Amino acid sequence: KFIQFQLTINVAAVTISILGPIVGVEKPLDISQMIWTNLMIDSLAAIAFGGEPALRRYLLEKPKRRDQSILDQSMWSAIITDGLYICALSLIIFISPTIRGLFRSSGDDIFFYTGYFTFFIFICIFNAFNARTDSIDLLEHLALNKQFITVMGCIVIAQVFMTYYGGAILRTAGLTLGEWLVVLLMAVTIIPVDLARKMFIARQKLIHVSEFEK
Repeated sequence: KFIQFQLTINVAAVTISILGPIVGVEKPLDISQMIWTNLMIDSLAAIAFGGEPALRRYLLEKPKRRDQSILDQSMWSAIITDGLYICALSLIIFISPTIRGLFRSSGDDIFFYTGYFTFFIFICIFNAFNARTDSIDLLEHLALNKQFITVMGCIVIAQVFMTYYGGAILRTAGLTLGEWLVVLLMAVTIIPVDLARKMFIARQKLIHVSEFEK
């Protein structure tokens, strides 16, 4: 689960860094923001996923071959679909005058870039809920992993705090309530996108089983 989550974010971050300059954004995320993202999202998320419960249904899975890849078809679909969606939405944010206009204007566009940085962190948080279960019920067995809730809560608090007080380090400035709403609404869209992917995968499996039975 953690590998799927981390690779999704890495695919998105690398692709954005490559394509950002092409659309006129030299540093979508600067060095300090990338370090902060690695600290908050990669390092702490490993702790969060480490508390996932051992479910009884795992005992029904077939043994894995020694030479079998860690990444199966479902994981690859999540990495590619969610990673490219985050990248595509990021590019839309950068090139859309409408979205840019939802943030206060300033000489260095500090509010817009703060909004994007915060959006990236929060879309990673929402995607963590996608990655922790194959079910469309994102809260499935969540109560059995209290450290996941604790870690994600700490990331949210730390990000909000640094948004207002980390300007000298993270190139941020305090956002208004309306700007926060824009950030959260854009970030939460990763959930319906991944739910659609899960339903498609489930449908494909049903079709495969049906054909096999025939």
